[in-house]
Amino acid sequence: MIYAGIDIAKSSHVIGAVDERGKDAAKPMRFANSAEGFGKCAAYLEGLGAPAEEMLVGMEATGHYWLPLFSFLHAQGYDVVVINPIRTDAMRRFKGSSRVKTDLVDCILIADTLRLGEFRPSKLGDESMVELRQLTRLHQGLKESVADLKRQVIVALDQVFPEYDSIFSDTFGESSKAFLRKCPTPEECRGVRVDASATRSRARVAASSDGRRPRRSRASPRNRAASTGGREPSPSRSNCSWSR
Repeated sequence: MIYAGIDIAKSSHVIGAVDERGKDAAKPMRFANSAEGFGKCAAYLEGLGAPAEEMLVGMEATGHYWLPLFSFLHAQGYDVVVINPIRTDAMRRFKGSSRVKTDLVDCILIADTLRLGEFRPSKLGDESMVELRQLTRLHQGLKESVADLKRQVIVALDQVFPEYDSIFSDTFGESSKAFLRKCPTPEECRGVRVDASATRSRARVAASSDGRRPRRSRASPRNRAASTGGREPSPSRSNCSWSR
């Protein structure tokens, strides 16, 4: 039985192998995290002289960098084990090499962890499930980032504008954001008419939305005369601003 260990990194990986007695089966080799590098990794495993059924490949779960190589080796017919870094750290302390941590040492350490432990090949879900899991994690991370940014905005507002939460029920609503663009500090709010500010806020919200409100068309004098039987409507106090 041959045990191969791969130390995972962002741009390159290192592979090493030991036999059942813990002796080096081949010299460790570095290869790039690319399609060409994966081909070199497969050639390294083939050069160990053992069929895929008598070989176990292990790698640490380092971020997301192990996923492409795992999928490649699994497609090549190798049994691959994803090891928790805690297990390899325990093996490092057991061997008394806790102060030594290099790529060449770590790949052999992972192989020894496979040799002395009882591991079963790891399995991933189908491609659609893997993509869904990653998208779900991304969505959750974005939601947490937005919530954190909102907390920072509220902290800043509480310091310079402590009365703001009593003005708008939704600090991050469209009216609130339009108001802050016009008056970001309490000093700039002085002398601003509430009705005028509200009118401007509603206009900005309506302009920024996809569905704009249609403007009311004014009737021409001829149409107004036709609607009143040929007589022009007399001005009244309700529709003339100059009569007030």
